[in-house]
Amino acid sequence: MERLPQELIVHIASFIEVSIYNRGLALYATISRGWQLAIEARTFQHIRLTSLEIDKVSSFLIDHRRYCINEIEYEIIHHDKHCAKYETEEDMKQNDITFTHAISSLFELLESWKGLQSRPELGFGSFKISLNEHFRPMDRRYRGGEQSMEDKEMNDLIKRNDLWECRYVKLLEHPEIPILSFVSAFKIGFDLNRRIDPSATVALARKLPNIKSILWFFNDNETQTPNVRRLWRKDFAEALSADPIHSLDSFTLIFASKDPCNHCFTPESVIYPEDPSIDHLSCALHSLSLSTNLRSLKLDNIVISPDLFWPTSPNTSPIPTEWPNLHTFAVIFQMTSPSGQWYFIRDPSRPPDADEFSGESDDPDEPWSDDSDSDSNPDSPAPSDPLRPDTYHPIREARLASDYPIRSFRTFPDDALINPLLLAMARAAACMPKLQVMELRSTLRGPCDEFFRVYYYAAGCVDPMYLEDDKERDRLLWYVNAWRPDEEVLEAWREGKRGVNVRFVEW
Repeated sequence: MERLPQELIVHIASFIEVSIYNRGLALYATISRGWQLAIEARTFQHIRLTSLEIDKVSSFLIDHRRYCINEIEYEIIHHDKHCAKYETEEDMKQNDITFTHAISSLFELLESWKGLQSRPELGFGSFKISLNEHFRPMDRRYRGGEQSMEDKEMNDLIKRNDLWECRYVKLLEHPEIPILSFVSAFKIGFDLNRRIDPSATVALARKLPNIKSILWFFNDNETQTPNVRRLWRKDFAEALSADPIHSLDSFTLIFASKDPCNHCFTPESVIYPEDPSIDHLSCALHSLSLSTNLRSLKLDNIVISPDLFWPTSPNTSPIPTEWPNLHTFAVIFQMTSPSGQWYFIRDPSRPPDADEFSGESDDPDEPWSDDSDSDSNPDSPAPSDPLRPDTYHPIREARLASDYPIRSFRTFPDDALINPLLLAMARAAACMPKLQVMELRSTLRGPCDEFFRVYYYAAGCVDPMYLEDDKERDRLLWYVNAWRPDEEVLEAWREGKRGVNVRFVEW
């Protein structure tokens, strides 16, 4: 076996089928030294580390294993002092210190491998950092059902959704965090309990000067703390705008928020009150979309305004003449605008839904008959934050969060709000010479399966509904039920993409 060329061993090993994350491959590494190298080239492509292991990793990641790594999935573990309780400012500061130290340790470890950049033939040219979790071992998803059931009081606390708002960790000023020029992709995964300050991730991205691909998942759902939500959106926007990331080829942002279940509810504005005429985040993402090398921009579950496509707010940057290389621009937008207005109304052709005028109260202070869901405990210490209640009532909290009662009736686009958004989209598309795919979809999902989707596909591109009878032409497909956009919108598309086939699709 030792006399076989290494290239042949690697080729043979490539045919071994194993489960996810290459489980079961390690056994083959015991055959010979050549097989060890071939197998470890696969088993070390994707590694998982925690911040508690970072000091020990060098002992087993010897040189040839480092050459194999394409992705490091990193988990940051905080101290386990707290579980399912409100955290004081001092607690949050400690979280920031822990987070910053963990990030610094990872970057310093990778910086010590920088000599590998000079050997691209060994496959070190594509390297991805994924931050998928940061948690305390006592956070709700890590405790385990049996332990939670043993601790009834803690189990009740874990049910409290309001405990998890406002938990963001920040990256503190740390000039010693090194620059990593060999990292090409950066991912922030979804974590339900503890969230990373979005502006901190921008600061980290600037430590990666050759980054090509970004996938970030953030939470934008602080329904009961609108001031926090406005501030985080503004800080994120300012961080994105401060210093463009020119090396980007692909940018995907899932900025998750949830549409109100109660359509009678008027959401809070997410626009920063000191600049009420500017939607900072939409303007910042617009500027990012203009990056010279950017080819793909995807935004999901995000609250946007027309400024994303074509800035209209005063004091914003001048309108550009061209998006030079963008070929994919896909947006899934929330049913509400940044100002708190709804993009949709009740369908005028339909009678009011029964739940729209049901007897259920929308008032969060309406008395409730059953206090058994309260987690109040006369023996529990008072919360350290005087603004926080010392009792909890799920119905009241659901009303405050617009989750109860459920009144779902907004399924028809509001001309006054949706047409400016569509017109801005059409104007932008006209300035994208390499555009292949453009999508604008709402999170709307009506009780009769109503939805709102607009697709543009250049000639040769296959559409998601497989309407391929005219794929040799540019197509503009509308899935908007009986509603129709203003003629100005359609004319902007026809002028910007001459010869486009405009089609309203019924289903």
